[in-house]
Amino acid sequence: MKKRICYFHSLIPFIIILSGCGTAITSEPTIVINNDESLLAQRMQRLSLPITVEATNSKARLLASNTTQLTLIAESDPPKYADTTLQATEVRVRGNKAYVSFNIQGEQFLGAVDVYDISDNSSPQLISNAIFPGVDINGLSIDPGGNEIYLAAASDAQELKTPALLRRITLLGGKLTNDYVDVDIDSYAATDVDVAGNHIYITSGADYGKITVLNKNDLSLHYQFDANDARSVDVDAQDVTVFAGTPATLYTFDRNSGELVDQFTYTGASIVNSKSTVETKQAKAFIGAGDGGTHIVCIATGELLANIPQAIIPDLDPLLSVTNSVTVYKRAVFMGNGEAGVYLALASENFNANNCIVNDLQLAGKLQLPDAPSINHIVYRHDLLFVASGLGGLKIISVNIANSTDDNDDT
Repeated sequence: MKKRICYFHSLIPFIIILSGCGTAITSEPTIVINNDESLLAQRMQRLSLPITVEATNSKARLLASNTTQLTLIAESDPPKYADTTLQATEVRVRGNKAYVSFNIQGEQFLGAVDVYDISDNSSPQLISNAIFPGVDINGLSIDPGGNEIYLAAASDAQELKTPALLRRITLLGGKLTNDYVDVDIDSYAATDVDVAGNHIYITSGADYGKITVLNKNDLSLHYQFDANDARSVDVDAQDVTVFAGTPATLYTFDRNSGELVDQFTYTGASIVNSKSTVETKQAKAFIGAGDGGTHIVCIATGELLANIPQAIIPDLDPLLSVTNSVTVYKRAVFMGNGEAGVYLALASENFNANNCIVNDLQLAGKLQLPDAPSINHIVYRHDLLFVASGLGGLKIISVNIANSTDDNDDT
């Protein structure tokens, strides 16, 4: 299906809209769709493997053993295309579906998206896959209605003025189609995207990094400003937060107007082109701040409420153990620390209270996952921890934390 490309750059007036600036492209990149569930099932492995937590000390060992039950229930191999194995970059969950993005390292552009049905969270099913030759997929978000998926991407297409790209794809019955629209975004790569109300938020970087806000109804430009090395965006029912690196900066936006509210600067995220994420939870933001470890921040004031330093492993280059991603479950904080693996910290009370209080947060230890994957992104939803482990594909872990109330969020 033909696409239209709309160019949004800081030198172009903001009043340009999609219907006035796109041109039909006849030599479009190919999208390779696979919705054959029997073939896709060959990439899945069903497991029931207890995951232990390697504690950092005796107190942490007691804390982890008495409160935490983790079981690896499934693994999914990454997709391959023309003998090239892709690497998992991000996971998002919307309703009863989980979506995973993929790219490859190096100068070549190649990406993919997987869709998983998690209606039965004890038996996830891979139901749809799309391969994108010539396009890296770095992050993704799903429309609340479940009818469209937005991809933060980069492409070598000659029609683009810069490689960064937003791609919107129509979903049909929860599965991927080849019906899409592309929007040219400033900078080398779009790094993340999320949807809040009537707006789409896109981060791009590293050089000439931007935060770009589009109007959802027509993909016209609502707002844009410089944000060096912009890396991640997340929304919840209350807030929109964006995280950028070099220096580490948290931006907050008004969810209704899409306008910038405030910004705060911290230590960390000083390694250019690294993965970092932000996850909002009521009044708090949980940031994977790279070499700064994990930051827990009060969104309203910017106050740093707690910090867990990055993992330092003997004989492992510290550049390979930075905190790429953080996700929260009840009173647990899971941290994706690159090649150092997934770590767990526990607080004495749940994080779903709408306040800026962190009670007695302690590092419990490291999850003993098979194959020692390098962790790019993690997210907890619906009693499952989804781990995007690069060339290790996707790992799905059942999570049970004792003495906590239920806490399910699918944004």
